[in-house]
Amino acid sequence: MLAGLLACLALVSQTALPPQRVVLDPLDALDAPSITSSPQGRAVLAVEDARAPTAPDISLLIESAASSHSRIQVAAIRALGRLERRDIVTDLLKYLRAPAAATRTEAAFAVAQGMRGERLPLDPSGTQVDGVLQALLSAADVEKSAAPLGEIARSLGRLPYERVEQVLRADAMLCQILSLSNELDVERKAPGSALPALRGAVAGAELLGRLHGKLTTVSEELTILLRRLVTGQTTINSKDRPQPQDALQALIAVRGLDEDTLRLSLASDHESVRRLASTSLGSGSSTITGTDRADHLRRLLNDRAELVRYEALRGYVRTQVRTEGCNPIMEMVADPSLHVALAAIDAMGDACQGDENAVNRATSEARTPPNSGNWQREAHAMVALAKLSKERAAIALHSHSRHTVWQVRMYAARAAGILGDTVTLERLATDDNDNVREA
Repeated sequence: MLAGLLACLALVSQTALPPQRVVLDPLDALDAPSITSSPQGRAVLAVEDARAPTAPDISLLIESAASSHSRIQVAAIRALGRLERRDIVTDLLKYLRAPAAATRTEAAFAVAQGMRGERLPLDPSGTQVDGVLQALLSAADVEKSAAPLGEIARSLGRLPYERVEQVLRADAMLCQILSLSNELDVERKAPGSALPALRGAVAGAELLGRLHGKLTTVSEELTILLRRLVTGQTTINSKDRPQPQDALQALIAVRGLDEDTLRLSLASDHESVRRLASTSLGSGSSTITGTDRADHLRRLLNDRAELVRYEALRGYVRTQVRTEGCNPIMEMVADPSLHVALAAIDAMGDACQGDENAVNRATSEARTPPNSGNWQREAHAMVALAKLSKERAAIALHSHSRHTVWQVRMYAARAAGILGDTVTLERLATDDNDNVREA
Protein backbone atom coordinates (compact mmCIF):
# COMPACT_ATOMS: atom_id res chain seq x y z
CA MET A 1 0.00 0.00 0.00
CA LEU A 2 1.34 3.39 -1.04
CA ALA A 3 4.59 1.73 -2.06
CA GLY A 4 4.77 3.92 -5.13
CA LEU A 5 5.02 7.06 -3.03
CA LEU A 6 7.79 5.59 -0.91
CA ALA A 7 9.78 4.61 -3.98
CA CYS A 8 9.39 8.06 -5.51
CA LEU A 9 10.48 9.77 -2.31
CA ALA A 10 13.53 7.51 -2.16
CA LEU A 11 14.50 8.76 -5.62
CA VAL A 12 13.99 12.36 -4.46
CA SER A 13 16.36 11.80 -1.57
CA GLN A 14 19.11 10.63 -3.92
CA THR A 15 19.01 13.94 -5.80
CA ALA A 16 19.75 15.77 -2.51
CA LEU A 17 17.43 18.67 -3.25
CA PRO A 18 17.52 21.28 -0.48
CA PRO A 19 14.21 21.49 1.45
CA GLN A 20 13.43 24.96 0.15
CA ARG A 21 13.44 23.63 -3.42
CA VAL A 22 10.68 21.10 -2.77
CA VAL A 23 7.61 22.12 -4.79
CA LEU A 24 4.49 22.01 -2.61
CA ASP A 25 2.16 23.20 -5.36
CA PRO A 26 2.54 21.06 -8.50
CA LEU A 27 1.12 23.87 -10.64
CA ASP A 28 4.37 25.74 -10.07
CA ALA A 29 6.27 22.91 -11.72
CA LEU A 30 4.39 22.98 -15.03
CA ASP A 31 6.82 23.62 -17.84
CA ALA A 32 4.34 24.92 -20.39
CA PRO A 33 3.48 28.17 -22.14
CA SER A 34 0.92 30.47 -20.57
CA ILE A 35 -2.67 29.37 -21.00
CA THR A 36 -3.54 32.74 -22.55
CA SER A 37 -1.08 32.17 -25.39
CA SER A 38 -3.58 30.03 -27.32
CA PRO A 39 -7.19 30.59 -28.44
CA GLN A 40 -8.23 27.35 -26.75
CA GLY A 41 -6.76 28.44 -23.45
CA ARG A 42 -8.50 31.78 -23.59
CA ALA A 43 -11.75 30.02 -24.48
CA VAL A 44 -11.43 27.75 -21.45
CA LEU A 45 -10.95 30.72 -19.14
CA ALA A 46 -13.93 32.51 -20.65
CA VAL A 47 -16.17 29.46 -20.30
CA GLU A 48 -15.02 28.95 -16.71
CA ASP A 49 -15.79 32.57 -15.90
CA ALA A 50 -19.29 32.17 -17.38
CA ARG A 51 -19.80 28.82 -15.57
CA ALA A 52 -20.35 26.92 -18.84
CA PRO A 53 -24.01 27.88 -19.39
CA THR A 54 -24.49 25.81 -22.57
CA ALA A 55 -23.86 22.23 -23.69
CA PRO A 56 -21.20 23.34 -26.22
CA ASP A 57 -19.37 25.11 -23.38
CA ILE A 58 -19.26 21.89 -21.36
CA SER A 59 -18.11 19.97 -24.43
CA LEU A 60 -15.28 22.46 -24.86
CA LEU A 61 -14.15 21.91 -21.28
CA ILE A 62 -14.33 18.12 -21.59
CA GLU A 63 -12.34 18.24 -24.82
CA SER A 64 -9.79 20.65 -23.31
CA ALA A 65 -9.33 18.40 -20.30
CA ALA A 66 -7.67 15.93 -22.67
CA SER A 67 -5.34 18.60 -24.09
CA SER A 68 -1.60 17.96 -24.33
CA HIS A 69 -1.07 21.54 -23.13
CA SER A 70 -0.58 21.07 -19.37
CA ARG A 71 -2.01 24.38 -18.24
CA ILE A 72 -5.04 24.11 -20.52
CA GLN A 73 -5.70 20.62 -19.19
CA VAL A 74 -5.48 21.69 -15.57
CA ALA A 75 -7.63 24.79 -16.18
CA ALA A 76 -10.32 22.72 -17.94
CA ILE A 77 -10.42 20.15 -15.13
CA ARG A 78 -10.69 22.93 -12.56
CA ALA A 79 -13.51 24.55 -14.54
CA LEU A 80 -15.41 21.27 -14.75
CA GLY A 81 -15.15 20.78 -11.00
CA ARG A 82 -16.36 24.30 -10.28
CA LEU A 83 -19.62 23.53 -12.07
CA GLU A 84 -20.49 21.24 -9.10
CA ARG A 85 -22.36 18.78 -11.30
CA ARG A 86 -22.31 15.09 -10.48
CA ASP A 87 -23.03 14.11 -14.07
CA ILE A 88 -19.60 15.46 -15.05
CA VAL A 89 -17.66 13.63 -12.34
CA THR A 90 -17.42 10.52 -14.50
CA ASP A 91 -15.47 12.53 -17.06
CA LEU A 92 -13.01 13.58 -14.34
CA LEU A 93 -12.24 10.25 -12.69
CA LYS A 94 -9.85 9.08 -15.40
CA TYR A 95 -7.56 12.03 -14.73
CA LEU A 96 -6.79 10.65 -11.28
CA ARG A 97 -4.35 8.42 -13.19
CA ALA A 98 -3.03 11.12 -15.58
CA PRO A 99 0.74 11.20 -16.26
CA ALA A 100 1.27 14.71 -14.79
CA ALA A 101 1.15 15.15 -11.02
CA ALA A 102 -0.45 18.57 -11.43
CA THR A 103 -3.28 17.06 -13.44
CA ARG A 104 -3.88 14.34 -10.87
CA THR A 105 -3.89 16.91 -8.09
CA GLU A 106 -6.44 19.12 -9.82
CA ALA A 107 -8.56 16.10 -10.73
CA ALA A 108 -8.73 14.97 -7.10
CA PHE A 109 -9.99 18.40 -6.07
CA ALA A 110 -12.41 18.68 -9.00
CA VAL A 111 -13.95 15.27 -8.33
CA ALA A 112 -14.86 16.21 -4.76
CA GLN A 113 -16.07 19.64 -5.92
CA GLY A 114 -18.29 18.05 -8.53
CA MET A 115 -19.83 15.73 -5.94
CA ARG A 116 -21.21 18.77 -4.13
CA GLY A 117 -23.90 18.90 -6.79
CA GLU A 118 -27.35 17.40 -6.56
CA ARG A 119 -27.76 13.64 -6.70
CA LEU A 120 -28.34 12.23 -10.16
CA PRO A 121 -31.97 11.37 -11.00
CA LEU A 122 -30.93 7.83 -11.96
CA ASP A 123 -29.04 7.34 -8.70
CA PRO A 124 -31.74 7.52 -6.00
CA SER A 125 -29.76 5.38 -3.55
CA GLY A 126 -26.58 7.42 -3.87
CA THR A 127 -24.39 4.63 -5.22
CA GLN A 128 -22.29 7.14 -7.17
CA VAL A 129 -20.60 8.10 -3.91
CA ASP A 130 -19.39 4.50 -3.54
CA GLY A 131 -17.90 4.54 -7.01
CA VAL A 132 -16.13 7.87 -6.51
CA LEU A 133 -14.87 6.79 -3.09
CA GLN A 134 -13.43 3.61 -4.59
CA ALA A 135 -11.80 5.57 -7.41
CA LEU A 136 -10.08 7.90 -4.93
CA LEU A 137 -8.94 5.01 -2.72
CA SER A 138 -7.57 3.13 -5.71
CA ALA A 139 -5.76 6.23 -6.93
CA ALA A 140 -4.22 6.70 -3.47
CA ASP A 141 -2.98 3.11 -3.48
CA VAL A 142 -0.85 3.67 -6.57
CA GLU A 143 -0.02 7.37 -6.21
CA LYS A 144 3.72 8.11 -6.47
CA SER A 145 3.72 11.84 -5.67
CA ALA A 146 2.96 13.55 -2.39
CA ALA A 147 0.96 16.51 -3.73
CA PRO A 148 -1.72 14.47 -5.55
CA LEU A 149 -1.93 12.11 -2.58
CA GLY A 150 -2.53 15.07 -0.29
CA GLU A 151 -5.34 16.36 -2.48
CA ILE A 152 -6.89 12.89 -2.62
CA ALA A 153 -6.81 12.86 1.18
CA ARG A 154 -8.62 16.20 1.34
CA SER A 155 -11.21 14.98 -1.12
CA LEU A 156 -11.82 11.86 0.96
CA GLY A 157 -12.99 14.16 3.73
CA ARG A 158 -15.25 16.19 1.43
CA LEU A 159 -17.38 13.52 -0.26
CA PRO A 160 -21.11 13.56 0.63
CA TYR A 161 -21.18 10.32 2.62
CA GLU A 162 -24.47 8.82 3.74
CA ARG A 163 -23.34 5.57 5.38
CA VAL A 164 -21.00 4.78 8.25
CA GLU A 165 -19.08 2.28 6.13
CA GLN A 166 -18.14 4.99 3.66
CA VAL A 167 -16.71 7.21 6.38
CA LEU A 168 -14.71 4.36 7.86
CA ARG A 169 -13.15 3.47 4.50
CA ALA A 170 -12.00 7.05 4.08
CA ASP A 171 -10.80 7.04 7.69
CA ALA A 172 -8.65 3.95 7.05
CA MET A 173 -6.90 5.56 4.09
CA LEU A 174 -6.20 8.75 6.03
CA CYS A 175 -4.62 6.62 8.75
CA GLN A 176 -2.41 4.92 6.17
CA ILE A 177 -1.20 8.23 4.78
CA LEU A 178 -0.49 9.65 8.23
CA SER A 179 1.33 6.45 9.21
CA LEU A 180 3.60 6.21 6.18
CA SER A 181 5.67 9.08 7.60
CA ASN A 182 7.16 6.79 10.25
CA GLU A 183 8.75 4.64 7.58
CA LEU A 184 9.91 7.72 5.68
CA ASP A 185 11.59 9.14 8.74
CA VAL A 186 13.41 5.92 9.63
CA GLU A 187 14.79 5.64 6.11
CA ARG A 188 15.77 9.34 6.14
CA LYS A 189 13.98 10.33 2.96
CA ALA A 190 14.28 13.88 1.65
CA PRO A 191 13.10 16.25 4.43
CA GLY A 192 9.85 17.93 3.53
CA SER A 193 9.07 15.64 0.62
CA ALA A 194 6.08 14.02 2.34
CA LEU A 195 4.65 17.29 3.67
CA PRO A 196 1.93 17.78 1.02
CA ALA A 197 0.60 14.26 1.61
CA LEU A 198 0.58 14.56 5.38
CA ARG A 199 -0.86 18.05 5.32
CA GLY A 200 -3.64 16.86 3.03
CA ALA A 201 -4.38 13.92 5.31
CA VAL A 202 -4.73 16.23 8.30
CA ALA A 203 -7.07 18.48 6.30
CA GLY A 204 -9.04 15.41 5.21
CA ALA A 205 -9.41 14.29 8.82
CA GLU A 206 -10.67 17.74 9.83
CA LEU A 207 -13.24 17.68 7.02
CA LEU A 208 -14.26 14.13 7.85
CA GLY A 209 -14.97 15.05 11.46
CA ARG A 210 -16.60 18.40 10.75
CA LEU A 211 -18.83 17.30 7.87
CA HIS A 212 -19.68 13.77 8.92
CA GLY A 213 -19.40 13.79 12.71
CA LYS A 214 -23.15 13.26 13.07
CA LEU A 215 -22.93 10.11 10.96
CA THR A 216 -20.22 8.40 13.01
CA THR A 217 -17.09 9.03 15.03
CA VAL A 218 -13.68 8.51 13.47
CA SER A 219 -11.46 5.61 14.43
CA GLU A 220 -9.33 5.60 17.55
CA GLU A 221 -6.28 5.12 15.34
CA LEU A 222 -6.92 8.35 13.46
CA THR A 223 -7.52 10.19 16.73
CA ILE A 224 -4.24 8.92 18.18
CA LEU A 225 -2.29 9.90 15.07
CA LEU A 226 -3.68 13.44 15.26
CA ARG A 227 -2.87 13.70 18.97
CA ARG A 228 0.73 12.74 18.26
CA LEU A 229 1.00 15.44 15.63
CA VAL A 230 -0.40 18.05 18.02
CA THR A 231 1.96 17.18 20.86
CA GLY A 232 5.01 16.40 18.73
CA GLN A 233 5.15 12.86 20.10
CA THR A 234 5.80 11.37 16.67
CA THR A 235 8.75 10.13 14.64
CA ILE A 236 7.82 12.34 11.69
CA ASN A 237 10.69 14.49 10.48
CA SER A 238 10.15 18.09 11.57
CA LYS A 239 10.22 19.28 7.94
CA ASP A 240 7.55 16.73 7.01
CA ARG A 241 5.36 17.51 9.99
CA PRO A 242 2.16 19.51 9.33
CA GLN A 243 1.59 22.59 11.44
CA PRO A 244 0.43 21.62 14.95
CA GLN A 245 -2.47 24.06 14.79
CA ASP A 246 -3.83 22.23 11.73
CA ALA A 247 -3.61 18.92 13.54
CA LEU A 248 -5.27 20.43 16.61
CA GLN A 249 -8.07 21.84 14.48
CA ALA A 250 -8.59 18.37 13.03
CA LEU A 251 -8.47 16.79 16.48
CA ILE A 252 -11.15 19.20 17.70
CA ALA A 253 -13.28 18.46 14.65
CA VAL A 254 -13.18 14.71 15.29
CA ARG A 255 -13.97 15.33 18.97
CA GLY A 256 -10.76 13.67 20.07
CA LEU A 257 -9.21 16.41 22.21
CA ASP A 258 -8.52 14.69 25.53
CA GLU A 259 -7.43 16.36 28.76
CA ASP A 260 -3.72 15.61 28.42
CA THR A 261 -3.54 16.97 24.87
CA LEU A 262 -5.51 20.06 25.87
CA ARG A 263 -3.13 20.77 28.75
CA LEU A 264 -0.09 20.41 26.52
CA SER A 265 -1.69 22.63 23.89
CA LEU A 266 -2.47 25.35 26.42
CA ALA A 267 1.26 25.54 27.17
CA SER A 268 2.41 25.29 23.55
CA ASP A 269 5.06 27.60 22.13
CA HIS A 270 2.82 28.10 19.10
CA GLU A 271 0.46 31.04 19.48
CA SER A 272 -2.11 29.53 17.11
CA VAL A 273 -2.15 26.29 19.10
CA ARG A 274 -2.74 28.15 22.36
CA ARG A 275 -5.54 30.13 20.70
CA LEU A 276 -7.35 27.00 19.57
CA ALA A 277 -6.77 25.37 22.95
CA SER A 278 -8.18 28.46 24.69
CA THR A 279 -11.28 28.27 22.53
CA SER A 280 -11.75 24.61 23.46
CA LEU A 281 -11.11 25.33 27.13
CA GLY A 282 -13.92 27.88 27.16
CA SER A 283 -16.40 25.65 25.38
CA GLY A 284 -19.07 23.44 26.84
CA SER A 285 -17.20 20.32 25.69
CA SER A 286 -13.96 21.13 27.50
CA THR A 287 -12.31 18.21 29.26
CA ILE A 288 -10.97 20.65 31.88
CA THR A 289 -13.70 22.16 34.09
CA GLY A 290 -14.36 23.81 37.43
CA THR A 291 -11.67 25.70 39.31
CA ASP A 292 -8.99 24.12 37.15
CA ARG A 293 -10.51 25.70 34.06
CA ALA A 294 -10.89 29.03 35.85
CA ASP A 295 -7.20 29.01 36.80
CA HIS A 296 -6.15 28.28 33.22
CA LEU A 297 -8.37 31.01 31.83
CA ARG A 298 -7.01 33.60 34.27
CA ARG A 299 -3.48 32.71 33.22
CA LEU A 300 -4.39 32.91 29.54
CA LEU A 301 -5.91 36.36 30.07
CA ASN A 302 -2.29 37.49 30.50
CA ASP A 303 -0.91 35.57 27.54
CA ARG A 304 1.59 37.41 25.34
CA ALA A 305 -0.57 36.84 22.24
CA GLU A 306 -3.61 39.06 21.87
CA LEU A 307 -5.69 36.43 20.07
CA VAL A 308 -5.11 34.02 22.94
CA ARG A 309 -6.22 36.68 25.42
CA TYR A 310 -9.27 37.37 23.27
CA GLU A 311 -10.34 33.71 23.25
CA ALA A 312 -9.60 33.38 26.96
CA LEU A 313 -11.80 36.39 27.63
CA ARG A 314 -14.65 34.89 25.64
CA GLY A 315 -14.21 31.60 27.48
CA TYR A 316 -14.22 33.33 30.86
CA VAL A 317 -17.45 35.14 30.01
CA ARG A 318 -19.11 31.91 28.88
CA THR A 319 -18.05 29.70 31.75
CA GLN A 320 -16.76 31.63 34.77
CA VAL A 321 -18.26 35.08 35.14
CA ARG A 322 -21.32 33.90 37.08
CA THR A 323 -19.20 32.26 39.76
CA GLU A 324 -15.96 34.26 39.56
CA GLY A 325 -17.31 37.78 39.01
CA CYS A 326 -16.55 40.61 36.60
CA ASN A 327 -13.21 41.88 37.91
CA PRO A 328 -11.12 39.94 35.35
CA ILE A 329 -13.29 41.39 32.58
CA MET A 330 -12.87 44.94 33.83
CA GLU A 331 -9.12 44.44 34.03
CA MET A 332 -9.10 43.45 30.36
CA VAL A 333 -10.65 46.81 29.43
CA ALA A 334 -7.13 48.19 29.83
CA ASP A 335 -5.60 45.58 27.51
CA PRO A 336 -3.02 47.06 25.10
CA SER A 337 -4.85 45.43 22.20
CA LEU A 338 -7.89 47.45 21.12
CA HIS A 339 -9.38 44.22 19.78
CA VAL A 340 -9.30 42.64 23.24
CA ALA A 341 -10.27 45.83 25.08
CA LEU A 342 -13.40 46.27 22.97
CA ALA A 343 -14.38 42.65 23.60
CA ALA A 344 -14.03 43.30 27.33
CA ILE A 345 -16.15 46.47 27.14
CA ASP A 346 -18.84 44.59 25.22
CA ALA A 347 -18.68 41.74 27.75
CA MET A 348 -19.24 44.16 30.64
CA GLY A 349 -22.54 45.22 29.14
CA ASP A 350 -23.67 41.65 28.54
CA ALA A 351 -22.38 39.82 31.61
CA CYS A 352 -22.01 42.34 34.45
CA GLN A 353 -25.58 43.38 35.14
CA GLY A 354 -25.99 44.63 38.70
CA ASP A 355 -22.26 45.12 39.26
CA GLU A 356 -21.76 48.71 40.45
CA ASN A 357 -18.05 48.59 39.65
CA ALA A 358 -18.88 47.66 36.07
CA VAL A 359 -21.34 50.55 35.88
CA ASN A 360 -18.67 52.97 37.09
CA ARG A 361 -16.09 51.60 34.65
CA ALA A 362 -18.49 51.82 31.70
CA THR A 363 -19.42 55.38 32.74
CA SER A 364 -15.78 56.47 32.72
CA GLU A 365 -15.18 54.82 29.35
CA ALA A 366 -18.31 56.31 27.73
CA ARG A 367 -16.92 59.83 27.70
CA THR A 368 -17.36 61.92 24.55
CA PRO A 369 -14.94 60.64 21.87
CA PRO A 370 -12.49 63.05 20.20
CA ASN A 371 -13.48 64.50 16.83
CA SER A 372 -10.49 62.81 15.21
CA GLY A 373 -8.66 59.59 15.94
CA ASN A 374 -9.96 56.49 17.67
CA TRP A 375 -13.58 56.54 18.72
CA GLN A 376 -14.19 52.81 19.24
CA ARG A 377 -13.69 52.51 23.00
CA GLU A 378 -16.09 55.32 23.86
CA ALA A 379 -18.72 54.18 21.35
CA HIS A 380 -18.67 50.57 22.56
CA ALA A 381 -18.77 51.77 26.17
CA MET A 382 -21.85 53.85 25.33
CA VAL A 383 -23.71 50.71 24.27
CA ALA A 384 -22.43 48.74 27.27
CA LEU A 385 -23.53 51.51 29.63
CA ALA A 386 -27.01 51.51 28.09
CA LYS A 387 -27.29 47.87 29.12
CA LEU A 388 -25.97 48.50 32.63
CA SER A 389 -27.57 51.79 33.71
CA LYS A 390 -30.36 53.62 31.93
CA GLU A 391 -29.93 56.75 34.01
CA ARG A 392 -26.20 57.21 33.44
CA ALA A 393 -26.43 56.25 29.78
CA ALA A 394 -29.04 58.92 29.13
CA ILE A 395 -26.54 61.60 30.14
CA ALA A 396 -23.74 60.33 27.89
CA LEU A 397 -26.10 59.70 24.97
CA HIS A 398 -26.71 63.41 24.41
CA SER A 399 -23.15 64.15 23.21
CA HIS A 400 -22.68 60.82 21.43
CA SER A 401 -25.81 61.21 19.34
CA ARG A 402 -24.65 64.64 18.10
CA HIS A 403 -21.04 63.72 17.46
CA THR A 404 -19.27 64.77 14.24
CA VAL A 405 -18.02 61.20 13.59
CA TRP A 406 -20.82 59.19 12.00
CA GLN A 407 -19.67 55.90 13.53
CA VAL A 408 -20.19 57.38 17.00
CA ARG A 409 -23.71 58.44 16.07
CA MET A 410 -24.36 54.93 14.71
CA TYR A 411 -23.42 53.37 18.05
CA ALA A 412 -25.47 56.05 19.78
CA ALA A 413 -28.47 54.86 17.77
CA ARG A 414 -27.88 51.34 19.03
CA ALA A 415 -27.69 52.61 22.59
CA ALA A 416 -30.86 54.65 22.10
CA GLY A 417 -32.61 51.50 20.92
CA ILE A 418 -31.60 49.71 24.11
CA LEU A 419 -32.81 52.64 26.19
CA GLY A 420 -36.03 53.02 24.25
CA ASP A 421 -35.19 56.68 23.57
CA THR A 422 -37.56 57.30 20.68
CA VAL A 423 -36.81 61.02 20.53
CA THR A 424 -33.13 60.39 19.82
CA LEU A 425 -33.99 57.58 17.41
CA GLU A 426 -36.36 59.77 15.42
CA ARG A 427 -33.70 62.45 15.11
CA LEU A 428 -31.02 59.99 14.03
CA ALA A 429 -33.42 58.42 11.53
CA THR A 430 -32.99 61.58 9.44
CA ASP A 431 -29.18 61.64 9.79
CA ASP A 432 -27.06 62.51 6.75
CA ASN A 433 -25.30 59.15 6.92
CA ASP A 434 -27.20 56.08 5.70
CA ASN A 435 -25.44 53.76 8.21
CA VAL A 436 -26.72 55.91 11.05
CA ARG A 437 -30.23 55.95 9.59
CA GLU A 438 -30.17 52.17 9.22
CA ALA A 439 -29.06 51.69 12.83
